[in-house]
Amino acid sequence: MKALQRRWLLAFGLGLMAALLLGAAGWVLLSAKYTAVAQVRVAAQPPSAFASGGDTSREFSVYLKSTASQIKGRNVIKGALDREEVRRLNLNRKVADPEAWLDDELKVEFQPENEWISVKLSMDDPDDARTILNAITETYKREVVEKEERDRSGRVTYLERIYTENNDKLRSKIGEKSRASANLPDDPDAAKLRQEFLREQLRGASSQHAQISSQLIQTQGRLDAIKAQEKTIAAMAIPEAAFTDAEESDPTLKQEKARIGPLKDQMKSIEDNNQDPYREPAYILIRQRIRKVEKTIEDRRKELRPEVEKKWRQKVKADLDLKVNALQAEIDGMSGQESKLKTEMADLRKEIQKIVTGTREDENLREEIGRQRTWVNDLAKQLQTARYDLAVRPRVTVPPEAALMARDIKKQVFGGALGAIAGMFGVCFGVAWLEFRRRRVQSSEEVSTGLGIRVVGAVPASPDVEQIINAPAEEQLEGHAVLESVDAIRTLLVHDAHVEATRVLMVTSAEAGEGKSTLASHLASSLSRAGRKTLLIDGDLRQPALHQLFEVSLQPGFSEVLLGEVDSVDAILPTNQDGLMVMPAGQWDREVIQSLARGEAAGVLEKLREEFDFVVVDSHPILAATDSLLIGQHTDAVILSLLRDVSQTPRVYAATQRLQSLGIRVLGAVVNGADPDELFVAPVTYAASAA
Repeated sequence: MKALQRRWLLAFGLGLMAALLLGAAGWVLLSAKYTAVAQVRVAAQPPSAFASGGDTSREFSVYLKSTASQIKGRNVIKGALDREEVRRLNLNRKVADPEAWLDDELKVEFQPENEWISVKLSMDDPDDARTILNAITETYKREVVEKEERDRSGRVTYLERIYTENNDKLRSKIGEKSRASANLPDDPDAAKLRQEFLREQLRGASSQHAQISSQLIQTQGRLDAIKAQEKTIAAMAIPEAAFTDAEESDPTLKQEKARIGPLKDQMKSIEDNNQDPYREPAYILIRQRIRKVEKTIEDRRKELRPEVEKKWRQKVKADLDLKVNALQAEIDGMSGQESKLKTEMADLRKEIQKIVTGTREDENLREEIGRQRTWVNDLAKQLQTARYDLAVRPRVTVPPEAALMARDIKKQVFGGALGAIAGMFGVCFGVAWLEFRRRRVQSSEEVSTGLGIRVVGAVPASPDVEQIINAPAEEQLEGHAVLESVDAIRTLLVHDAHVEATRVLMVTSAEAGEGKSTLASHLASSLSRAGRKTLLIDGDLRQPALHQLFEVSLQPGFSEVLLGEVDSVDAILPTNQDGLMVMPAGQWDREVIQSLARGEAAGVLEKLREEFDFVVVDSHPILAATDSLLIGQHTDAVILSLLRDVSQTPRVYAATQRLQSLGIRVLGAVVNGADPDELFVAPVTYAASAA
């Protein structure tokens, strides 16, 4: 709200213009269109000559929705656009896609339990709206309503054809039954007894056939298993008993095994009679003989193994062949019995079939005739109902012409008013928001309470800056508002010099154009008038201004002193005021910044501290470059210069944070161009807090 108060005139002017523009735009964009409407009636009951049962309300709801969808169907819209009267309207020149446009603009509205569907189309031209809507209803009538009528007529034709075909089939079946009844046997009881006797014989033969088939399957399974076993003889593992029997019956192995026993007994005797039998020659000889005999036994076993394996496989194959032959003979016998039983069963079935054919055919024909007669009767009822329904009027009634509704300008008036209000409030809010984002300093109170920075003074605006600074005598400035406000700040500086030993003071600002050079000149001039030997240094090396203010040469100056090209005494120049000396900026280049980064300013300022009571440095803005931060680290305190309606609070806060992050003491802020009512409020407050 404060930001809006500061810019209320601009906000009101721009808001008024925006209100007029948006109000006019809302009035034009929401201009009331002509609406053509057609009422399509949908009967709640389907067109039928007979009363229908079931849930008719649900059926009507579904049909109502389907009808609404069909009116906006793609084929209806496309057919309407293809009509001659619609093509003459040249919709292609007015809209990019006529089909999509018509699909969006065409409104189909209906209410449940209501037989009327409202079809609406709004356009700027009433004749065009009626023409297009009439084309929609006519196309819907032709493509949907009349097509349903044609479908109902086609259904009658279809039912007539189906009824005729099935009635002819019924007559044919009746004639066929009459011919089959003439061939039935004269004595039905005798035929029935013969049929039962034959069926009993067939059941017995079937039981025997099933038993033999089961046995045949089992036998065939055993035969297949044995044949499969024959194929795996080569892969069968030879039982160890076969090898054991062969070794026991082999004379060579018997002889060698008989030799190894006595040899082991001799070894046992030597081991028992000697402490170290392994060194005895006889023991070593016997052990070698045992190994030779064991090797002979092992070699003989290897020779016997293939022979035993071959004999064993031959014996197994011979046993399996005997089993296969026996099972095959058994299968051949059962197969012959099975064939005889099959022949007997077939003969019995043929004889039974001869007996029952006549009766069964008669029964089948009777059933078929009954079903066919029922079907023909149903077709007759459907045909009669369809013929009656064809004479009933259609379920959907389409009006011949669309009507026009009265224009409603409420939306247009509301849109214009809303646009005007939105424009006014939007612009006012935007101006206030931009002003708030900039948050320019308006008073000393905003600086002290909003930023937490102590205000050490407030200086009013003055057009005669050079006259005040270059005045040779204090009597010429007596009573001047700027002089009085600056002298109040000077009093605080002198007090702080006694308390905190503040003698080297830097004056800077967050950005350019905030009155720092003017403030530095005022403070230096005021200190000199108070009898303090004061030096004013132009530390704004990039954009120097003090040499023009005091009408002195730019160089040599502070830059040359930092580079060591001249002594500080040679760079100090006198002014019109007694006790006030000035050191201009000198010629700036990149080497000067490098010397500041190396800390050369510390030695220069320390030397000047010994020669002057106060040293005031006018430095470069803090946020623009690092010059002021490099110089400020070697000063006792810093004063921030703020300009009312120019300095932005966020920028001032950022500058203060940079100074404090380097440990530079911020003595306070001075508000330039302040309201006369605030000139002495801040210094008094600060003095009280200092006390």
